[in-house]
Order: sequence, then structure tokens, then C-alpha cells
Amino acid sequence: MYKGNYMVKTGAITKENYRIFSSLMLTDVVEAFEENRMVIAYGIVVNDTAVGAVAGMFSEEYFQINSLYVAPAYRRNGYGTLLLNELVQLFKDEHIPMEISFTVTKPEHESLLFFLEKADFIRKEDYYDNMFFSDVEELSQNPIFSRKVD
Repeated sequence: MYKGNYMVKTGAITKENYRIFSSLMLTDVVEAFEENRMVIAYGIVVNDTAVGAVAGMFSEEYFQINSLYVAPAYRRNGYGTLLLNELVQLFKDEHIPMEISFTVTKPEHESLLFFLEKADFIRKEDYYDNMFFSDVEELSQNPIFSRKVD
């Protein structure tokens, strides 16, 4: 897909290609790939440069999004939405609860709060993290996820 003059590709991150995206994912996700644990991950590449990734793992109760990141120079172009849309499309016929939690330690993390709220994740406050919950059915009804991934 082209976005302006840029060639944009999304696709699965696998054991074979995860190193390309390793700087965009949290250490625990990279370690999970290295230990051959089950990780569901998607990346986004713009003009042959890896610029974003989303990755998660199943717990007994829900799908935990462990890592969601788009490089600062590429934010506000819809790439985070494209990444989450990959998960929505993958799980669209299931009623899978999702969770993402993170600690706001930098000003750039504040934008993730607004992004998740816009995507219909529900904010749950606790003492340490910003925790957001949703399920695929709710996400799939949000207009920002209404288009199919190419």
C-alpha cells in the first residue's frame, strides 16, 4: 500500500524476521521469540525501514498486548491503527478480551493514552500502570478499524 510517496507494508513478525523489529519491541517480547514461546506480532515497514510493531501473548484469561510502538518520526500517520487492526482482523470472529498496560515515564507515553482511548480501550486505573481493556468485538465496531488490512 502506498501512503503519499511511501511504500507501507504490514505483516506478521515471526521467529525468522523478529530481529528486524527487535529495537521496536520490549525486551520481554524479544526474549519470548528467542525462547520459542508463542508470540503474535505484526510489524510495519515504510520504504524498507521497520518503523512499528505490536506484539502480544495469550494468558489464561485474555490476550496481553506486551508491546506497541511506532517510531516517533512516523507517528500520527495511522500506523498504530494499522498495527492494532492486524490483531482485530486476526481475532475478528472471536470474543477475545485484550489488555495493554504500561507506565507513563516519558511525555511521549501520554499520546498512547489518547490513542488507546480513541480505539475504544477502556482505561482501568491502578497504582502502578495505566491499564486498558477491550475485546475484539468492541474494537471491530470502532470505525477506525472498519477497513480490512491489505
